[in-house]
Amino acid sequence: MSTISLTRLGALAAALFLGAVAAATAQPDPTAGGLAQLIRPLMAPASPYPSSAAWSDLDKVRAIRWGAGPVMLNRPSPDGNYFARPGQAILAGRQVLVVATGARSMVFSLYLRDPAPPASAEALVAGLQRAGYSVAPARCPLDRARPGPRRWYRLSLPQKNPVFLYAGPLASGGGGYTLFLGELPPMTRAEATLYTDDCSGAARPGPGKGPGRAANGEEAVVSVIEALLRPLGAASTLPWPALASLPSTNWPSLTPARMTNPWTDAGEDRNPRLLQGQFKTSATRMAAIATGEERGANRFYLREGGNLPRGAVLAGLARDGFTLTPLRCGKVYTETSQAWFRIAGAGKAPAVLYRAQHKTDGVWTEDYGLWLDNVLPPLEPGQSAPVAGRCPGWG
Repeated sequence: MSTISLTRLGALAAALFLGAVAAATAQPDPTAGGLAQLIRPLMAPASPYPSSAAWSDLDKVRAIRWGAGPVMLNRPSPDGNYFARPGQAILAGRQVLVVATGARSMVFSLYLRDPAPPASAEALVAGLQRAGYSVAPARCPLDRARPGPRRWYRLSLPQKNPVFLYAGPLASGGGGYTLFLGELPPMTRAEATLYTDDCSGAARPGPGKGPGRAANGEEAVVSVIEALLRPLGAASTLPWPALASLPSTNWPSLTPARMTNPWTDAGEDRNPRLLQGQFKTSATRMAAIATGEERGANRFYLREGGNLPRGAVLAGLARDGFTLTPLRCGKVYTETSQAWFRIAGAGKAPAVLYRAQHKTDGVWTEDYGLWLDNVLPPLEPGQSAPVAGRCPGWG
């Protein structure tokens, strides 16, 4: 069966499923109806860009009594936001806690904590559809025969940008609902072993692989690095159109822009051309950057990747037969580290691989850079040579 037919079959199955669960509930569900009222005022007019809202837009939701805010948090919200505003609402006759989170000037998500157990899938879908929403599954169980307790839906209304709604149980026994005004955030590593963003029915865990290997970003980062390394004797510059074939990456355009300021994360990069995109797996998202000249790119960066176990990317490269020789260590800091390696493998030209690790409010992220021209950037103050093949600090 072709990919197209699988996708169509999956879409038909999803539509039949949602129609069945909607028809199974004859009485309106007050929880779903209340959620519908909370969501509608925050949906942005239709546009090609993901939705968000200004903090002042929260006051349009009359059903929520808002407290002061936004206030800056000591730790990020589960989807990575550092600003929040608390509120309270009445949902199906019950008082519920609401927290809006976002950046300094924009709201990205609303968390709602209900003391009652979450509405059933049937009742929630039917209630939202009665309120005029189109409802589609946004994340689905990898094993369709054993659906998990967590559910994600894409909600849409005419002339509005779609939003995403999560529903699931809380440890207290209550129900948790989260409204995402833009994209769904990455899954946790645990979620990525149970759920998939592909609801077409085509995704299946492969034998011996486990459902989360490529979904958990380290395997995909390894795949990108290995795909970029050039064969022995080949030019170190990769034509810009060839970037379209890189795994787990998306480039809005393959026409590079002029780089006006040197890129400095992995060392001063004076390439005149720059291309920006996104690296995305179920559990990890990173900014993807390529620099080069008119004919193509020779330096690549993946930045700010979360859910990457420390050392997993380098271990994956070593597992695949690549040798990593430490070349230089960055300054020793308490919550960041940098190291440069020479990466070499059978049939591949050597290159310089950069890795940085950062810890911010207890959250680890990693950066990677690959210089295909195999040129180590100039030494900067505070950097040093490895000692016994290791870098001080985190190494």
